[in-house]
Amino acid sequence: MICAGAPLIAVFDEWVIQKVSPIIRRVPRDLIRIYGFHDYHCITCSCYQRKPFMGSAYARDVFVEVFDRVRARYRFEVLGYVVMPEHFHFMITEPDRADPSVVMKALKQTVARRLLADGADHFWQKRFYDFNVYSEEKFAEKLNYMHQNPGPPTSAGVAVVGVAILSGGG
Repeated sequence: MICAGAPLIAVFDEWVIQKVSPIIRRVPRDLIRIYGFHDYHCITCSCYQRKPFMGSAYARDVFVEVFDRVRARYRFEVLGYVVMPEHFHFMITEPDRADPSVVMKALKQTVARRLLADGADHFWQKRFYDFNVYSEEKFAEKLNYMHQNPGPPTSAGVAVVGVAILSGGG
């Protein structure tokens, strides 16, 4: 029940807990990930300390190759992506197998194992940003932002922008 003067976030938290608690994933610091509604997910993740670990064409090619394998394994579609020297964005459907958190774990671990330099401890920042795309307006906004985000090429490397949908069973 919504009470006059009640903080909106408290109402949202109560609704989330009561209505969708079986399908949310709680992570530290009260971050809530909402899965199971077949939303598109716009995901962003950065390299450790925003270092340009994906600054080479080889590193970006490895990322795209691993991303396609993860897509086939967990059965989701990619609606767009951009890989830059120090971070990436992509928009995906909810996977048929598992959820976007599992997809991110598989993607980050596999890329890091293939590209992490000898003696280095970290490749990725902890966690990732996941935005549930809930309207056509947000879909267009996020996809346009993603494809305009690379800007001009930098000395660290040129971004790879994916405009085609990757789908299928693999």
